[in-house]
Amino acid sequence: MYSVFGFSCTYHTNGRERSEADMLDAIRRENYESFLLTNHFGDYDTFLKAFQCIRQDIPAGTYQHLISGYDIRTKYLMTYEGVIIYEDNRPFLVFGKGGEK
Repeated sequence: MYSVFGFSCTYHTNGRERSEADMLDAIRRENYESFLLTNHFGDYDTFLKAFQCIRQDIPAGTYQHLISGYDIRTKYLMTYEGVIIYEDNRPFLVFGKGGEK
């Protein structure tokens, strides 16, 4: 079973933005400041159906990467908004800035 969610995640960085692979690793290791699933786009029995949902049904505004704050000690607070696919309740794949239409 594949579940598709929109998510918002904040993390601290020295200026380098996380890629989709970096964000997936951070979600698996809980290496972030906050993590929130914002929208549930559906449950699908195959990966192909979940991927079609992402390509056809999710608006481009779902994908953002923003500077949310700055602190001398921790540098930048970044907000990453994208889409995540869970496979059997485990994070499987993240779509970020590259997912824009």
